[in-house]
Amino acid sequence: MFPVLAVLKIVSCSGDGICGCIPQFMSDRITSLTLTLSNDITSPIQFKNMVNSFGRLPSSKLKQIKLSEKKGRKVNIKDPNALGPLLSLPIDELQIDLSSIAWPFGSLNGLLMSALLVQIKRPLTIRSITFPLATDAGPFILPYLADIATQLPMVERLAGGIHSTTQISTGIFKWGTFPEISGLLHHWKTSQPPSRSSVRHLAIYEQKPLTDFNIEQYNGLAQLLDLMFPQLISIEPYTEADRAAPYWKNHWWFIEHLRKMYKRLRVYETAGSGAAQSSICVYTPRGTPSSS
Repeated sequence: MFPVLAVLKIVSCSGDGICGCIPQFMSDRITSLTLTLSNDITSPIQFKNMVNSFGRLPSSKLKQIKLSEKKGRKVNIKDPNALGPLLSLPIDELQIDLSSIAWPFGSLNGLLMSALLVQIKRPLTIRSITFPLATDAGPFILPYLADIATQLPMVERLAGGIHSTTQISTGIFKWGTFPEISGLLHHWKTSQPPSRSSVRHLAIYEQKPLTDFNIEQYNGLAQLLDLMFPQLISIEPYTEADRAAPYWKNHWWFIEHLRKMYKRLRVYETAGSGAAQSSICVYTPRGTPSSS
């Protein structure tokens, strides 16, 4: 049935899996699955059964998973470790359209460790991750961005709420505790190997008090993001409507302007260094055999 079916989008209202109204024979044809949730995500194994079901399909075409809220409900992710098993599926995109996500100390560890365990078996396919803009029980801080840059180098688009501070460590990847953005920047300049991150598009929603911003932070953030994400093309507000929001029009547009300047300078200096190397020639006196 439907031998040439290329796209099959399913919306399931069963919460953490595919509802029984969807015929079993169509499971391996699903390309996009939206799970409509009514209750908070509180267990690290909440999606385990669904993941196992798709894992048993040898020719699954699933490329996108969306988590959305039932109309009139506010759904929060209390345990972000629940998202880890979703990365074990061969999907390109994980989109989380829920009210908020909690990032208590070390909570990103489970998500990243799940990704690392998957890579033992096969390359990760995830290319786009959208987190909720609101956070609860701990912010999404700059060291978390650093972890994603180093541990999920295949991701090309990242979106979510961010608290652009550095004072908490994720623990597992041991960035340490940096009282200021300048400390994390110094680490990336002096101790961190060049980033392999593929992130090209970053969409953010700033959550720290805007009165905490200063000019030094603008400069530090711009340099840090250029080092973390050397292939970055653009930083955008979380939604297009946010271009008029204070966090963007008063702060982040300028940080993005500075980042692009630093990127152009870095690319120029790298190209100049290569040109200088290629222009060096070795003089061999006539009649002297050259080394092979």
